[in-house]
Formats: sequence, structure tokens, C-alpha cells
Amino acid sequence: MNNNDALIYCISAKTSLQKLGDNSSTMLGIKEEAKQWAIHCSNYSFNEMRDLVVSCARNSVNGAQWNNSDVNGVAWYVGVFSMIAVKSGLVHDFDTIFKAAFIKYFN
Repeated sequence: MNNNDALIYCISAKTSLQKLGDNSSTMLGIKEEAKQWAIHCSNYSFNEMRDLVVSCARNSVNGAQWNNSDVNGVAWYVGVFSMIAVKSGLVHDFDTIFKAAFIKYFN
């Protein structure tokens, strides 16, 4: 997985999340989880945040009983957890955290 591949999936994930709207159950869940991350992860470096996004995405893919190499499913969960990272205020750019986590997930 390279940066160009990651960018394509990043745009797709971001667009899908934006289409949900702020009052969707998914976005409300993201906002609640972001509050927890803001408290518990406030001292994390960027790399630690990236690794947290990867770990949470991997756990969610497994929990959904999806194939770990299902690129669309992985992109969805990396997108969700990247949005949590951004909403927590600990990461400021969705694209940057998404691409870093997505590439790490597959490499």
C-alpha cells in the first residue's frame, strides 16, 4: 500500500463520514469516543496516535468478522478512528492520520 492508494481510500472514507451528518448515530459515537481519547491519550505522540488508530481499526475489522485484508472495510474503520483522533483535538489533519494509519495497517 502506498501514499497514492491511501489517498484514494482517504477521500472515500472522509466523504462517506461527511455524508452521514453530524446527528447520525455513527457521528455521535465518534464525538463521544473523541472525548475519551482527549482525556486518556493527551500525551500521545503522532506515531502513538497512528498506532492507536491501526489497533482500533484492526480490532473492529476482526470484531465484524471481516477479512483483515478487506481494503474497503479497513478504510471505513481507519476513517472512523481517524475522525475520532481529529475530533479529540489531538490530531489536526484527517488526511495525514488516515494515510499514515492506512499504510501502516497494510505494511
